[in-house]
Amino acid sequence: MLVLLDGARPERLGELVRTLLPSHPHLEVHTDAVRLARADQGALVILIPSPDQATWLNLERPLLAHRALRVILFSDPGTTTALARRAPDFFHWISHRLECPLGPPRPAVRGIQRALLSRAAGVAWSGGDFEAALSAALPGRHLRRASAALSYEQMVEAARPSGNAWLAWTDVDGPFRLQRVRWAMAEAGRRGRCVLVDPAVTTPAFVPVHGTLLSVPEARTRLEDAGVGHAGRLAALLELEPEAVEIAAGLRRMGVNETEIEAAAAEAADPGVVMAEMAEGRGVVIGAALRARASGVGSPSRDAVETALRERTGAERWVEAARGAIDAGDARVAVLWAQRGLALAGEDPRALQVAGRALQRCGRYVEAAALSQKAVLLGEERRQTREAYYPDALVDWAFSLLRQARPAEAERLLRKAVAAERRRVGRDHTDYAVALHDLAIVLRDRAKLEEAERALTRSLAIARRKLSEGHANIATAMSDLGSVLLEKGEYGAAEALLREASERLEVSPGPEHPSTATALHGLGRALLVQRESVEAERLFRQAAKRQAKIWGEEHPAYATSLHDLARSLEVQGRYDEAELYLREALSVYERSTGPETPAYAASLHELAGMMLDRGEYAKAEKALRRVIAIEQKALGMDHPSLCPSLCDLALALWLLQTNAREAEALARRALEIAMEKRGPRHPDTAHSLYMVAFFQAARGDAKALETARRAHDALVHAAGPDAPAAKAAAQLLDRLARSS
Repeated sequence: MLVLLDGARPERLGELVRTLLPSHPHLEVHTDAVRLARADQGALVILIPSPDQATWLNLERPLLAHRALRVILFSDPGTTTALARRAPDFFHWISHRLECPLGPPRPAVRGIQRALLSRAAGVAWSGGDFEAALSAALPGRHLRRASAALSYEQMVEAARPSGNAWLAWTDVDGPFRLQRVRWAMAEAGRRGRCVLVDPAVTTPAFVPVHGTLLSVPEARTRLEDAGVGHAGRLAALLELEPEAVEIAAGLRRMGVNETEIEAAAAEAADPGVVMAEMAEGRGVVIGAALRARASGVGSPSRDAVETALRERTGAERWVEAARGAIDAGDARVAVLWAQRGLALAGEDPRALQVAGRALQRCGRYVEAAALSQKAVLLGEERRQTREAYYPDALVDWAFSLLRQARPAEAERLLRKAVAAERRRVGRDHTDYAVALHDLAIVLRDRAKLEEAERALTRSLAIARRKLSEGHANIATAMSDLGSVLLEKGEYGAAEALLREASERLEVSPGPEHPSTATALHGLGRALLVQRESVEAERLFRQAAKRQAKIWGEEHPAYATSLHDLARSLEVQGRYDEAELYLREALSVYERSTGPETPAYAASLHELAGMMLDRGEYAKAEKALRRVIAIEQKALGMDHPSLCPSLCDLALALWLLQTNAREAEALARRALEIAMEKRGPRHPDTAHSLYMVAFFQAARGDAKALETARRAHDALVHAAGPDAPAAKAAAQLLDRLARSS
């Protein structure tokens, strides 16, 4: 007897074997036609042939009659075509031809059913056709699809329950979008009936289910290697489920009798679960999908946002959700909720503080400052300065002013916040440490580097005493301390701190949190000043990509990454590409914070440097004079950020040959500022010394030799003897020494 089951699908093999096995207990399942020669007389064999076996089957077809074999050809359409063409005599012997019915993998169907019965958030699906599996698991249900790349408001609309429909989320490419999916479901009131399709992230609240099966040859080989005699039959009984096959192989290697394993699989409604139960206590590893089916999934843990959305009401619901979203790094969603909370809460200073912080994190500094200021004034009016929201509002107000180029006012407010936290919680509390940390950021931007370093060191010490070593506050303090050391010119120490901070933040709070992107950016800057421009470029691109996803492409933090990306490309000689990124950064700054901020000036300065390199000296002069005007207005007349700008303007004037006296005066002013603010060993000081030496040499001043020697020593100390600036200083020194 020769029966063809055409259009065979691996997912239906187990059902076929289960149907036949009670009446044919010696049923064999083979993937190699040659094994027919060793089959028992009169045996029933399911053969899963391949096209390359056609010739053998055609030549050895008398074997079937000689041994009275009853063969079921479990053949896919391609193999059936090959047999018809290349084994015509064998194919002619087929007595019955049937079509294999369609159907999804049974383990996938059971996984979906188990997920619905559990209290899980939904299903995390990978591989195969989920819609077919859903139809088999829950007849009558239909599926709607939505992308996690939609705006949050659109995600909420998509998540609203609609009858018994399931919702399939696509494009869940990381923790940030997974977080938004869970929030959208909570806000929309959806519980369960949700699937994440091929998520690229771990999904602990969702039952893992997949539609992937092993091929029959692969499953058979794994079982045979473990010592299973009837490997094809057992593979079919295990429904080719990868995890079940691995467990069965592991049990056999541990000495469990094959008959016991096969009997358990044959009698079970869910063979995979039975294998998991047999493995329990024997040390055999169980995969996530099978573990979920075997032991179930408990009620998913909720973050602060989900708790607020599902359990709170009124203004409290939105204010608490917004607070949680800010902590989770999603300020854009936080703004939506904070504004709703504010509309319900009215003149509540806590709601004002949260809304101000959300807007400030989104780069909407003018609006943020107004709300934060109002929260502070209400707190003082109501004598609530010992409430937690009061110092928080001071901090938010300060940072909104800082980003509007008002650093002196920001520093005053942050010192007030530190004092408020000291009165509220004392000097050894984590809230006081956070306030010190915030103050240090403004001190760094105001070039008060020694005080900034002391504040961050103190903040870090408190955090390490009070928090677990893996806490994100420790890593962010390390990151900002690294940025201070970078400003001080201590590049090696800065790199080490920023690298460790980045590694810690990648773990917690995760790769798609704003603080992680900031640390990556800082590490890129540390590498760039040490001439590791290729690695710096990679980090800047990574930071920019994450910031665009978190905040959008209109946020000043995104522009800052574009600015430094341009610098790394310029060092590599990729000037056209660098200029494109610089101009994009300038455009973002102009739209977000305006053209009168230090950040805008920094990008304009970089563009002016490219003009100098191209010989466009007049354009460079005009741009640099604007840069200096912005920096003096925003930062003060003696801020060290002026040093490179003054030196480059001096160079532009020299190259224009219009005003050598002003050029030297600018270089000397840069040197005065650098010596006072940076110290004698800082790169800014070294570069200013070199410029002064250059101008002294040009007019034959005898002091040029000593100034050039000091410049060369400082540049070698700052950047090493092979740095371009150090080599230029060495050439000037050599020329002056020979002429003296």
